[in-house]
Amino acid sequence: MAEQDECNFGTDLITRAGSEALLRLNDEEIRLLESMKTYMTKRAKADQDYAKELLRLRVDRSTGGALHRSDSTSAEETSPILKAWHQFQAETDRVSSLIAQHAQALNAITVQSVDKLLLNKKTAKKRFTTCRQDADAAYGRTTERVNKLKKSYQQLSADVSRKKTEFQKSVGSPNQQDKMKRYIRAADKLCKCHNDYLLALQEVQEHQEAYRTRILPLLLNNMQQVCQGHAQQWMDALNDSLDNIDSCRDEYREIFSRLHATLGDLDPSSEYNGFLERNGEKLPPAEKFTFDVKLLEHAPEHASPDHLIINNLTQPQLESSITTMNSQLEELKKTLQTKTDELEVVRNTEVDENATTAEQMDQHMSTLGKYSDISLEVEQLWLNQTKLELAINTMESSLTSLGGQPAPLFDESVGNVDQQMLDHAEQVNGGGDQTAAAHPTSTKLFSAMLGGVKSMKNKVKKKALKMKTSMTATSHAQSSNLAVSSSPCGDMEDEFDDEDVEYDTPEAHAGVEEEPWYHGEISRQEATGLLKKMGDFLVRYSADKEHYTLTVKMEGIKHFIIQHNEEGFRFEGDPYPSIPMLIDHHFKNRLPVTRKSQAILRQPVKKPDLREYNISHDNILIGEKIGKGNFGDVFKGYLKTHNMEVAVKSCRSEDFPDKQKFLQEAEILKQYRHPNIVELIGVCAEKEPLYIIMELMAGGNFLSFLRGPEGKRLKVNNLTEMCVEAAAGMVFLEQRNCIHRDLAARNCLVGDNNVLKISDFGMSREEDDGIYTVSSGLKQIPIKWTSPEALNYGRYTTQSDVWSYGILLWETYTYGSGPYPGMNNRETRERIESNYRMPRPELCPHPVYKLMLSCWEYDPDKRPSFAEIYDKLYSFNHQ
Repeated sequence: MAEQDECNFGTDLITRAGSEALLRLNDEEIRLLESMKTYMTKRAKADQDYAKELLRLRVDRSTGGALHRSDSTSAEETSPILKAWHQFQAETDRVSSLIAQHAQALNAITVQSVDKLLLNKKTAKKRFTTCRQDADAAYGRTTERVNKLKKSYQQLSADVSRKKTEFQKSVGSPNQQDKMKRYIRAADKLCKCHNDYLLALQEVQEHQEAYRTRILPLLLNNMQQVCQGHAQQWMDALNDSLDNIDSCRDEYREIFSRLHATLGDLDPSSEYNGFLERNGEKLPPAEKFTFDVKLLEHAPEHASPDHLIINNLTQPQLESSITTMNSQLEELKKTLQTKTDELEVVRNTEVDENATTAEQMDQHMSTLGKYSDISLEVEQLWLNQTKLELAINTMESSLTSLGGQPAPLFDESVGNVDQQMLDHAEQVNGGGDQTAAAHPTSTKLFSAMLGGVKSMKNKVKKKALKMKTSMTATSHAQSSNLAVSSSPCGDMEDEFDDEDVEYDTPEAHAGVEEEPWYHGEISRQEATGLLKKMGDFLVRYSADKEHYTLTVKMEGIKHFIIQHNEEGFRFEGDPYPSIPMLIDHHFKNRLPVTRKSQAILRQPVKKPDLREYNISHDNILIGEKIGKGNFGDVFKGYLKTHNMEVAVKSCRSEDFPDKQKFLQEAEILKQYRHPNIVELIGVCAEKEPLYIIMELMAGGNFLSFLRGPEGKRLKVNNLTEMCVEAAAGMVFLEQRNCIHRDLAARNCLVGDNNVLKISDFGMSREEDDGIYTVSSGLKQIPIKWTSPEALNYGRYTTQSDVWSYGILLWETYTYGSGPYPGMNNRETRERIESNYRMPRPELCPHPVYKLMLSCWEYDPDKRPSFAEIYDKLYSFNHQ
């Protein structure tokens, strides 16, 4: 790729591969920042212990100061900041013994800046990923709708052809009227499908243009500004750290002059040029969406790929759709104006001149994030408005072409044949309108068959009432719903096949119990504890006050009473027939709950769904105590309905968070079925105490088994086979990004034929990126089984479980001895930091001990995966 004067994410990274490369780069930068934060934190602490400690904590540039080289897009080859950071480390290591007096400033300023930048990087990645997924999904839905309508067109066309032939053959026969009814219904559906297909093609063409030329470039260019802002913050953090360790001694002036010169040459605007040269890729040619003329083979006589079908079947639906969509367009314009005003306010936001440089940069980045979000919303709203206006104009121009005349019959042959049935039609329904006056015979026959033109219009009006509440939400389609249905007939697909159906307003609680965000009767405190991230929300019921409450996390926690009267449910806007419709309206359209609060519903907090595993307390007989868990005792039990013995884990705590954590183990286990993972049978959650019912493992926990007589009789190959089974279970968890966090012999169970299964998922977590970070203390952490990065920084990954698996191997070959014998927890941590590793157990084969040591690599990235561990152990034990 040719050298560029200025990088441009919006053109060079617009393809899917480009976006993926950008996310990989972001991940590498996050890893580098975490490495930088680790270094600075340790540096500040070591300064306080003077030179000796500082020299011990020198950063290994092959691991702690470099990005992963496995990816061809590694920033190490293209990033000036990274190169400057390498030089920074090299130079500052030489003067580490002279900067103890700056430790406090280093820790107070630089580390906090890097920490804030880390958070900003992760937030930017999440925002970009969400917006890109939303944009892709919306465009995918639009293209998928075109394909579905095309397929429906083909099927309906064939059906019309067949039923027309049957009708023509039935003329004069007793079943003539029945055949004609079937033909009319099929033709009606085909006409509506034609219109839907044509409008959908217009819609997807417009959507594609906006998607390729405005939405994706805007998203990527906004991300570029954010990245360059982060680069500026990164540079500032490096400069701050340099200032805090800059000694005025003559012998070091030359060193720091070189460092200042290197950092002074950095430029945020060119930071990503090298990255773009490696990963830049142009957007492929636009996909063409045209009407498939083959579909017209069996279409009505006047069907055209460029015009809607206007006849006595489609005219009422088109008129109704225009009315409904004009109403939607009005609301959309109001929302667009509001967002445009918001965007203008953000655009004109000025940085506080009295603030410090760092504070001004924070204000700028915050404003940039808001501008990015709102500008995308505005662009998406413009697209929705354009698509609605296009559909309305198409329908209006088609209706205007009638020149005030009644719409033609969809098939003149029906009018020619039904003369002999006119008298019967008049007996069934004598009503009519202007269309009936123009075509008295066929229209009266339609009236007899379809309930009359007036009846049809009444149903259209009733349908419009329903559409006002259910379609308005989808028509807005602001930040997360980008597609707007412009179908004039889609919501009335079965209208003419059924009797008149009145639209009944749902009852107050209609369907709310089935919603994942409805948590029933929980207290305000319990609800508050469930909301973790900005925009989290749930709905609960207050039995004493007899009302529903929406709870949302913003800067703080907000509780909104859902108002209810005879018109429906509301906050302060229009009422909706049911609570699910009200919540869906605000959630899908990202509309504030109230104008004053500006609370936006971003992600629902779902209640644990364990219904299929629910077991009544009456079906469980509790027997002897066989162990103790994190939340209560473990009993041997008997499940009546299955006629089997089971293990029953109990929760005795009255604390709601404890109960929630207790049930979380069942929520994780219900997804897993593997020969080496203990099986969940059910949950008793109707009343207290809560029980988790699991399969009963005859051999008990692995630790007691190893220490008992049966374990002592096992030979080395038997012990290795049990380790292979433990690795197989962990491979299964690794593939699902499940971090166990408490892998040890005590948390494995032994069944028939000495089969080993992973158990006790009370501390387990499932994370999309395979990383789980905690900020609480070490009170409940098993120190001797936990990896250094988890103990030092609360960072858990599958590699942390690999460290614990190494301890499990050591326990196995020592028949259940405690690790690090003779050491307490503090001594263990100090020895590990000093590179101490436990010696090989007497019975442990040398290849297995080599694998054990690789599990205890200090650098998590150097540890093997569980798949590699399984392959090596299996090959060794079956050679």
